[in-house]
Amino acid sequence: MSIPDQNALKIALDLHPDGVALFDADQRICFANKSFLAMFGDFANSAELVGMSEADFCTLLTQHGRLHARSRLSQRFSLNSPAARAFELSYQTDPVSAMRLLWARDISASLERQAQTRDFFSMAAHQLRTPVASIFGFSELLLARKPDATRTEDLLKVIHRQSSFLVDLLGSLLELSRVSAHQTQAVPLVPMSSAQLVADSVASLPSAAAVRIQTPATDHATKVLADPVTARLAFIQVLNNALRFSAADAPVIVACQTTATHLELLISDSGPGMTREQLDRAFDHFYRANPEGSTPGAGLGLSLVRAVMQQHEGHVKLESTLDKGTCVTLGFRLAP
Repeated sequence: MSIPDQNALKIALDLHPDGVALFDADQRICFANKSFLAMFGDFANSAELVGMSEADFCTLLTQHGRLHARSRLSQRFSLNSPAARAFELSYQTDPVSAMRLLWARDISASLERQAQTRDFFSMAAHQLRTPVASIFGFSELLLARKPDATRTEDLLKVIHRQSSFLVDLLGSLLELSRVSAHQTQAVPLVPMSSAQLVADSVASLPSAAAVRIQTPATDHATKVLADPVTARLAFIQVLNNALRFSAADAPVIVACQTTATHLELLISDSGPGMTREQLDRAFDHFYRANPEGSTPGAGLGLSLVRAVMQQHEGHVKLESTLDKGTCVTLGFRLAP
């Protein structure tokens, strides 16, 4: 390979996000790209790594973490300090030159996503189990014992309530799944007036709820970058929460303000508010501030709102005072 070709290859490898190291026939590192040096630079500097034997490199790793053999040509390196990280190490050997290529990939984020997915499905199964068991048990009781009319009505009310919870839960799961899937793709954001977003969202509410939404004389004409479908989904979710947790005749106030880069919609209610501990967990999947209360919900609404706002490269903020109410702020990027 000519000198220019070697330089071009080195530049290409240095730009690669994965770590690449080459061991020569004497099993010493003769080349390491920038990503490799950055990955393992906490254990040895570049001058120490280049020229290090393969055996010494493995010893260096075991001094700082754990090596797990996955196959003859693959290992996983786990590091717990200063931060939990994991690397996939793959080896390939050239039979002619006896040189070995080590490919190191940081899989920390992938493993974290897998753990989050497992936790999510575990929580979803737990949430589904209770209402399904209740519906099955009470319907079986109705079929087996033929209770009187009063008892039958009570059991049917329980079945209806649990069925309503399931409908809400499954709907939220489907919406969250759809929004999360879009986060792996580039979702087109188009200029949209905040007035249109507010008007379309309020118009989709039942008339008894829509009349409670108050929008003071504020400039809602500013255009933001939004996906009309998911932006309305998030805004309606926040409106429904505010309506649900307020008295039946209490208004919900929608205001707006602009910063240098964002337009913020502020949705305020006069509901029971939340404690500091409840605020800290409000965006967790399936979290309900009062799980024993009569207010329906699966605890996925704010998770869905956060996912939508991340998709929009915006933000969501939550402020609340116990016994006084809650204000949710949705920040959308200003359109150019």
